[in-house]
Amino acid sequence: MFVEIMKKNIILCLYIIFLLSPFFVYAQGGLGGSGTIYNSGGSSSGQLCVGGLCNPLHYNSILDLAGALIAAAIKVLLPIAVLFLVYAGFLYATAGGDKGKLETAKSVFLYTVLGIALLLGARILGDVIFNTIRTINPNIL
Repeated sequence: MFVEIMKKNIILCLYIIFLLSPFFVYAQGGLGGSGTIYNSGGSSSGQLCVGGLCNPLHYNSILDLAGALIAAAIKVLLPIAVLFLVYAGFLYATAGGDKGKLETAKSVFLYTVLGIALLLGARILGDVIFNTIRTINPNIL
């Protein structure tokens, strides 16, 4: 049951990413440098403007935005993962020697630990990729 729920959640996340991908693809599009200006007036000083449209986000590169999204995901998903660890412990404590319930508790614990590892691994891998890109060419993004 837990595996089916995780499959549905992964499919939902991929669907959301698919729907939002055009926003990320065109987020850094410009007019070849001819229409890029930085707004120096008002409360949004230093805001990137391209062709009369100003960037409403506080991030001027896709790397900064991706880093902020990963950090937000960790802040939201880590407490949920801790709750799943507590739930796995509850299942284990209430199993009462039943092999089916013990297997369920073990699988919930295993998938929760794998999810935590993937979450933290995504952060580490993202940092490595961001730092590598910025080391190779700091002006690229």
